[in-house]
Amino acid sequence: MITESEAQEMHEAIGATIESGDLEGLARAREIASIVARDVAAEKEEATPHREEEYRVVWEIDLTAPSPREAAEAAQAIQLRPNHATVFMVNGESIDLDEIEAEEED
Repeated sequence: MITESEAQEMHEAIGATIESGDLEGLARAREIASIVARDVAAEKEEATPHREEEYRVVWEIDLTAPSPREAAEAAQAIQLRPNHATVFMVNGESIDLDEIEAEEED
């Protein structure tokens, strides 16, 4: 992370470059300032803990079975099969994991 004295030094150097009319130097100073700003933002994001939130996740399926327990067991068996239970409602929004994976592969 850039120190306060380094920031002050850069500020003074940019000011001197502006006063001298050195456009090439000014362009380089702006590039450096942009890199520094991006680095500082990245360091802040790394230092900021990601706050977890609570979500209601719902998976529904209609099944025919002899009893509620057997319907639950059948649903669980489907969920445990890879690539079968991939669409969920999360806080009222439909999330299709297969669709997301396909977009990420592109």
